[in-house]
Amino acid sequence: MRKTVVWVVAVGAVLGMAVGSVATAAPQQSTKGRWGQPAAGGASQRSAAASVRAAAAAAPDGARRLIVVGREDQFEEVDTGEPGLSPGDYVVFTERLRSRDGRRPLGYDTVRCTDIFERFRCDATFTLRRRGNIEVAGTLTFPNGPGGSVLAITGGTGEFEDAEGEVHLVFSDDPEDTDVVFVFHLVD
Repeated sequence: MRKTVVWVVAVGAVLGMAVGSVATAAPQQSTKGRWGQPAAGGASQRSAAASVRAAAAAAPDGARRLIVVGREDQFEEVDTGEPGLSPGDYVVFTERLRSRDGRRPLGYDTVRCTDIFERFRCDATFTLRRRGNIEVAGTLTFPNGPGGSVLAITGGTGEFEDAEGEVHLVFSDDPEDTDVVFVFHLVD
């Protein structure tokens, strides 16, 4: 069962930073969810299908396109300062990755997003079974435009060893659908 975690204003995630000793605040009513997106109803009132089409069309010439869907698996928030969302607070989470039609499990991601004054610095590793890892990083702001939010592909392993490019994060308008569609544009 999906764990619902709420924040006051927004969340962010950044991988690989040492947690050290931090206090965790009790969850509070929120308007944001994973990846810093609005928790109630997606990033805007556009159709998710149209957003995926726009993200897919944004591929540079010669780029390989890979589309996967992420569904929340684990989620933890860390409140580092005053109670409630403030700069430096972060979330860590994992998502199960599946094929676009949802039938085939493909792997998982591990993510950390940090609140940086209402922008969200996110770093993630996407692990695709028997293929390798894709590393991504960047800063997200909301609302976002056609094609969703965009992060840079900063490297990878295995099949993705020399990967560069970008990944578009597309959120559904349906408040009951918290899946995220990732449209990777890989340039080797």
